[in-house]
Amino acid sequence: MAISKMKKMTLLAEKDYLEAVMLSLQSYQAVEVIPADTAIQNELVNAYYDQQELDSVDEDTDRHEEQFEMESNKKEISRVTSQLDDVEENIEFLEEVLPKPGFFASLNQEKETYSLDELHDYMENININKLINDAQSLRRQVNDLNDQKENLEEERSFLNRWRTLDFNPKTLKDFKITRATVGAIDTERYEDLEDDLKHYSEIYFETLHYSEEEMVLLLISSAQEAHDVEQTLIRHRFERLNYVYDHLPEDELIRNRDEIKQIDDQLKSLKDRQDEYSQLLKDLKLSEEHLFNVRERLKVKEEILISEHLFVLSGWIEEDVVEKQIKNLEKVIGEGNVYTFIEDVSEKEADNVPIKYDNNKATSAFENVVSMYSTPKYNEMDPTPFVQPFSILFFGMMTADAGYGLLGIIAVFTALKFLNLSTSMKKNLEFFGQLMIGTTLAGLFFGSFFGIELPFGVMSLSDQLLEIMILSMGIGLVHLILGLFLNTILNNRKKNYAESFTDGYSWILILLSAVAIALNAFFGGPSIINMVAIAIILLSLAATVLINIISNENKIEGVVNGVFSLFDVTSYIGDVISYTRLTALGVASANIGMAFNLVIGLLPVWARFTVGILIFIGLHLFNMFIAMISGYVHTLRLNYVEFFGKFYSGGGREFAPIPLLQKHILIRNNSTE
Repeated sequence: MAISKMKKMTLLAEKDYLEAVMLSLQSYQAVEVIPADTAIQNELVNAYYDQQELDSVDEDTDRHEEQFEMESNKKEISRVTSQLDDVEENIEFLEEVLPKPGFFASLNQEKETYSLDELHDYMENININKLINDAQSLRRQVNDLNDQKENLEEERSFLNRWRTLDFNPKTLKDFKITRATVGAIDTERYEDLEDDLKHYSEIYFETLHYSEEEMVLLLISSAQEAHDVEQTLIRHRFERLNYVYDHLPEDELIRNRDEIKQIDDQLKSLKDRQDEYSQLLKDLKLSEEHLFNVRERLKVKEEILISEHLFVLSGWIEEDVVEKQIKNLEKVIGEGNVYTFIEDVSEKEADNVPIKYDNNKATSAFENVVSMYSTPKYNEMDPTPFVQPFSILFFGMMTADAGYGLLGIIAVFTALKFLNLSTSMKKNLEFFGQLMIGTTLAGLFFGSFFGIELPFGVMSLSDQLLEIMILSMGIGLVHLILGLFLNTILNNRKKNYAESFTDGYSWILILLSAVAIALNAFFGGPSIINMVAIAIILLSLAATVLINIISNENKIEGVVNGVFSLFDVTSYIGDVISYTRLTALGVASANIGMAFNLVIGLLPVWARFTVGILIFIGLHLFNMFIAMISGYVHTLRLNYVEFFGKFYSGGGREFAPIPLLQKHILIRNNSTE
């Protein structure tokens, strides 16, 4: 269900057309290339020669002399990857240098659209290595200037520290009879240093600068005591000033500021060449797109059989687009220049066939929910059409507030209408928008609007807790029975009739009988209904054990499996109770909203309609966020554990045509409609 029917297509054409065919396949995105089938290559060659003789092959050439093999492109792939890395690195650099658009402006930027042929033709006139060299040259200039500026800023920090000096410390080196030095010490260590220095008879020291962190000192001692004084300074961690400048620190700071300004001017002049670098950035981005696409084609070519004159390519393709793809190839390389062989999917290949979802636009928004769990196999059903309505229902009940839902719908509509979003982002927003519809409808059903009780709600989240809990478990039973019913369908398809009963029909009968007993007790019906329901339950359990024994070649193992399957009763009880989370989260969210409103209602009138409005918005946005996160997580949990656990295994893989990057541009295909 909702999975496209696939065909296996094998095509053969002249080797000269290989690149054109690869471009066409990558552009149209309709074929997933797989290792070519060597078993039918001779049959294809003969069929192709019968269709049209090749001009490039001599008439006397034996058509069976074509020797096919798969070529290795590892060296070329490595070269392109290295080039691609350089391009990406320089794009990142230029995006840092050039002015960035604002957040919303970036979301609203529309990507240019190219066909793959147009991109290929554009890049024919571009020297990628020159682009890389130009970008790297600019990068070196900017990095050199930034390094110089960083050194100057370190120098400025040093000079600022000593700017109070009114003499050049270099002149102290000229002293002959005495030894003089300037340096700094932590303020907290100064007293200890002072006490030790007083022991010297011929010493003079003066505080040049004082702060809470450090003190700058000038020390003059005799040449005889200079060594001992030096040891004392070292012991107290005195930091001697190594001054290498010719002028006073204040004068050097002026020079330093001028040099920093010159570098800033040079950096600004580089950034002012915005138009030039914008074009360089654009060409690099197109190069990234081009190189990525080239690399992916090279990878795929390793799956193709190639001879001196011909090539054989195999791949999976949707049945509905086979004719369009063939026409598209004929349009590219000429009618009659390609021979195609279309096969149905065999049973042996079924597990390896990729799947492509085939749902309507609304349902396709929920495909990611299924894929996050596991992609369905080709011969399995797609549960997305069942996941959609139950996800909307579950999420709605757990976030039940019409105000939150309407706010979410408005936000989604605004984003889809006014922002230029990627396809995946649009799909995610459409998914979220449908969940918000569930929130709105559930909010109206329960009469909740931003925590305010509406007068027309069908049920009340504050007064009818038990009834809502019963409703939740009733919905859960429907969900579980649907999963079991789908289980029977899948097992019947595989002719696993024993498992169809033991894992499906028997539990459906048991659950329906349990519901009948509960309803009969509620409405006070006749006891015969209870007797019949109990009989069905017992017979179903007994049949489950018996069928396990009969269907198993090892009878002892069959008995064990049958008896242990009876313990699934507790599992189903747990599954049904699990759906009470629909009530718990819905009631919690509603009551938190009501509590917020109550708090705001306690404010004075003047505050209620001033700061109270801001508090109202902030608190309800917080409650909405928490409710959305909780609702989303628990919706996934009910689908993945309770529902999928009854019938769905997955283990397939999604259809993967030759990848296109489409990071900076959009690729338009030139297919024949």
